[in-house]
Amino acid sequence: MKFAHKLTVLFISISVIVITIMLAIAYFQVGKILESEIRRRMESRVIFTMDALGRFLSRSLNDIKIIAGDPVISSGNATAEQITERLIFFRNTYKQYGSLSFFNLERIRIADTAGLHIGKQHQMVPYWEDVLSGKMSAARDVRIAEELQVPIVYFASVVNNKEGRATGVVVARLPASHLFEMAKGNVGIQEEEMNIINKDGLLIYSNHNREGILKEHLPEWESIKMAQREKIFGSGKSKRPDEKEMHFIAFCRERGYLDFKGNGWIIVSHVPTRVVYGPINKLFKILVMMFIVMLPGLVLAGYLFSKTVSLPLAMLSFSAGEIGKGKLDTVIEVKSKDEFGSLANTFKQMAADLKKTTISIDSLNKEITEREKTEWDLKNQKAFIESTLNAIPDIFYAFDKSGKFLIWNESFRKVTGYSDVELHRIKPTGFFLREDIPRIFVAIERIWKDGVSRETANLVLKDGTQLPYEFISSVLKDGVGNIIGFSGTGRDLSERKKAEEDLSHALKKEIKSREILSSMLADNNEIRKRLEQNIEELKRAQALLVQAEKLSSIGQLAAGVAHEVKNPLAVIQLGTEYLMKKLDGQESFQETLSDIDQSVKRANSVVKGLLNLAGVKKINLSEEKILAVIDSSILRVKHELIKNHVNIVKGGDAQNLSVGVDKQQMEQVFINLFMNAIQAMGVQGGDISVYLDIVRMTEELPDVGRRSIDRFSVGESALRIVVRDRGPGFSFGQLEKLFGPFYTTKTAGLGTGLGLVVVKEIVELHGGIIIAANHDGGGAQFSIYLKIS
Repeated sequence: MKFAHKLTVLFISISVIVITIMLAIAYFQVGKILESEIRRRMESRVIFTMDALGRFLSRSLNDIKIIAGDPVISSGNATAEQITERLIFFRNTYKQYGSLSFFNLERIRIADTAGLHIGKQHQMVPYWEDVLSGKMSAARDVRIAEELQVPIVYFASVVNNKEGRATGVVVARLPASHLFEMAKGNVGIQEEEMNIINKDGLLIYSNHNREGILKEHLPEWESIKMAQREKIFGSGKSKRPDEKEMHFIAFCRERGYLDFKGNGWIIVSHVPTRVVYGPINKLFKILVMMFIVMLPGLVLAGYLFSKTVSLPLAMLSFSAGEIGKGKLDTVIEVKSKDEFGSLANTFKQMAADLKKTTISIDSLNKEITEREKTEWDLKNQKAFIESTLNAIPDIFYAFDKSGKFLIWNESFRKVTGYSDVELHRIKPTGFFLREDIPRIFVAIERIWKDGVSRETANLVLKDGTQLPYEFISSVLKDGVGNIIGFSGTGRDLSERKKAEEDLSHALKKEIKSREILSSMLADNNEIRKRLEQNIEELKRAQALLVQAEKLSSIGQLAAGVAHEVKNPLAVIQLGTEYLMKKLDGQESFQETLSDIDQSVKRANSVVKGLLNLAGVKKINLSEEKILAVIDSSILRVKHELIKNHVNIVKGGDAQNLSVGVDKQQMEQVFINLFMNAIQAMGVQGGDISVYLDIVRMTEELPDVGRRSIDRFSVGESALRIVVRDRGPGFSFGQLEKLFGPFYTTKTAGLGTGLGLVVVKEIVELHGGIIIAANHDGGGAQFSIYLKIS
């Protein structure tokens, strides 16, 4: 067989073999790539869907907490209509809920947004078992609703009043269609089946088997049950018992989100393998048909190619033989401008070069050695950089401008607890608390603007642990100076904070030691100690004497002035009332007479205050139940309470205690405090809380100590009565002057400035003390301490 024929056969054979191999490789490689890609996409989809479900259920859990903590619902004394009104408000606020209900602890339905089954007892279902055991029920109970015959997800929470006592249960019903729309919307592959099952494999959502919801178990449950014990998500192939074709399957187990710990749900995605391999098979058939059609042309091309190649090769073969014999001047006749012409020119140049020089083998070996050394140096340099980063005890990170992770060191992975695969998917803000994210965004903007940024924040690890870290970051640039991202390091501040706390503790200990030393030195001078103690007692006694003299003088003045002013005021008031009746209908006179009448009433209130101040001289003690005294005072101000929408709430563990008091004067104390609180809260009204308990007196309180002038001794038990309103409270300057005569914080014309003077005088006559302060939660607070009989 001639060379040309052999070359033709060889060309065709090689072409057929190469094309067949390429088609086979392409088929399997494309199939492998598509399989890997489809599994990755399925895993990403189920993870994303489960994360969205977890966040949604966590928000719904917080919603039910807010509803259960509503002041009206948790008050314990709201009517069914009031509770229904609040439930309708919340249903309109959180639009995902189908209905909201309120039950008492006997499972009797008290209120419902739909008005269904009011007054009927609910059956014992799983979410009742949760709430009656003291837990919140978040989507653990999924059942078919009797009225609508659709799956419903239930949320339930115990309602506690202000004392922490359970008063009822709030139940929210969320149609499963709302909850699982996110799973339906995530289906992005043709014929993909999306299923959600509970921890027992029961189907609670399916986009292809609606009739089996809450009735059937997933066929692949046994294999998924084994796989999900070892990992949270995964994928693979499986074949259902009732089907012949294989399926790609991906799953993700519920992990919960924040306070929501999850119910063990699992999302399972199925895609038939024919969806992946169908287009490949179709393309492969088309390529085979095209190859068969082109085969005659390929034979002709092979023959022509053999002729084109064989002739120049024969000439080159002859010339090469001649050159091999040492005839370096042999003329090569190939004159074509294609590759054979280039090859002929190369032969000519080779022959010419052979005349001048030979190739140096040592030079060639040296070049190869240097190239191998360069490659080795590059590998060592890369290994050195990785080793250096991993040797850094601080965490190291680098992100591109879009927030994608570029590189991190071993410390970052170990500290956060995430795997390399998980870190690839996390943005820079994914490692911080929600309230810290605005500061992190500002810090990143500072990097782009200033080139460097320093920020301190809590680093949130995979298990939820928070560690204080200081982050120093700077921009990353490429070879031409363009910014491509940023990198930085983070240092754990836990040890530094501990060291600062230890240092602070040591300083306090040093100061305490010096105080003890000073005290020991002072003890050595017994005379000075007694002298200072006597001087302090004399100063205190002098202050009390001055205050007593002031009050005595004011009382004497009050009694005289009140006596001289009261009778003329009565005459003026009677005359004013007579004229108002006589001149009825004459508006110009009526307005003037009304002003006179108001001024007389104002003067009368001042006279009354002066008389009360003058009358506080002595008390008649009797054993009284303090709660009965408070209730009697409340009755006297009942009209004002109703008119101003004010409610008095009593509490504490000392309500049944009896103490020695002057009942009439102690009622005056509470009446003054209640009236002040009512006026402070204004037209919006609110609650006045009265709290009674027994406390041990400490030196931090005024008039408590071991001196003879102190009203209470350290450690002595006393009855504390705390009266708190919800008004604006006092400024610092007002607190200092609050118990001074004729000082008032009320609007001009509404207060005499004598009420609290009388209150303090009565409390101190009982051997007690009164303290005014602002409550941390807002409003004013008066604390009365009385001796226990």
